[in-house]
Amino acid sequence: MKAVIAAVALLMAVLCMSTGASANQIIIGAGQNHTTVHAEINDNIIVQLEGPRSTGHQGMLDFWPGPAVIQNGKPSFDPNGHGHGKAGIYNFPFVAVQKGLSTIRLEFARHWEANPQKSFIVTISVQN
Repeated sequence: MKAVIAAVALLMAVLCMSTGASANQIIIGAGQNHTTVHAEINDNIIVQLEGPRSTGHQGMLDFWPGPAVIQNGKPSFDPNGHGHGKAGIYNFPFVAVQKGLSTIRLEFARHWEANPQKSFIVTISVQN
């Protein structure tokens, strides 16, 4: 599955370069929780959320049905400081690949907890 996602992302990048289509970068943050964000095909979308690095909470990524957006690389973590338990910014990269709707849900939880410490959900509406 990861190979398919990587291949589609590479294909989209090649198509953007060959057709001259320009892609926008859309940054989605905590203030857009439970909203719909509008994008165009080939737009790069980055969900940026603050989260703890070393306290056992992990960002869990979940897609709901909708083929409009795919993951575009691995999530990354940018620390705001040094030391145990310091918060930082998680970056979850996506790309809009076709017209339609996709919903992204992220949850920060320890694997043994039934309820997440934090959750975030956003719907991406992709136009042509």
